[in-house]
Amino acid sequence: MSPRTGRCANWRNRRRLSANLAQEHTGLLLLSGVAALAAFAAFVFVERTAINPVVPFRLFRDRNRLATFAAIFLAGGVMFTLTVLIGLYVQDIMGYSALRAG
Repeated sequence: MSPRTGRCANWRNRRRLSANLAQEHTGLLLLSGVAALAAFAAFVFVERTAINPVVPFRLFRDRNRLATFAAIFLAGGVMFTLTVLIGLYVQDIMGYSALRAG
């Protein structure tokens, strides 16, 4: 870590590498997003037409319940994201090995 900037010595190279990877895989990312949306639309269609659905959509009519579901979903997403980002921070910025970072 550089004492002057507080960053790793090769942080510019890492940023350049990640930008190149993002440009190379943009098509794959878009295709994956379209496939996910198509699968979600198919799931909603099947669940709406099923006699005994796995997820009864009448549960989402109540605003309080819907807000609770959304808050729980977002809290889980935040916890998962922080778990990943803390590991990356400890290894990349603080310089710990993977074994020491846990």
